[in-house]
Amino acid sequence: MKHSFEVKLAAVNHYLAGHAGIISTAKLFQLSHTSLSHWINLFFFTVLGHWIADTSVAILLKINFAWFFMLSGILSLYPG
Repeated sequence: MKHSFEVKLAAVNHYLAGHAGIISTAKLFQLSHTSLSHWINLFFFTVLGHWIADTSVAILLKINFAWFFMLSGILSLYPG
């Protein structure tokens, strides 16, 4: 099922604001937690990637996001 951009954005914002975890947020917005994880990843790696101009800050953020994804188990959702 396709979801509107507004629903995707609202779900990502809800999660990033710390209101709930991925699974709870997905249930609230009637989404799969896998789709929500993908949208969150897209937000981090596209929106923030374009927003940050300083290379040293971008490298530091990539390292921090890699640790976050590794510790939270998000990377285990992706094969390979």
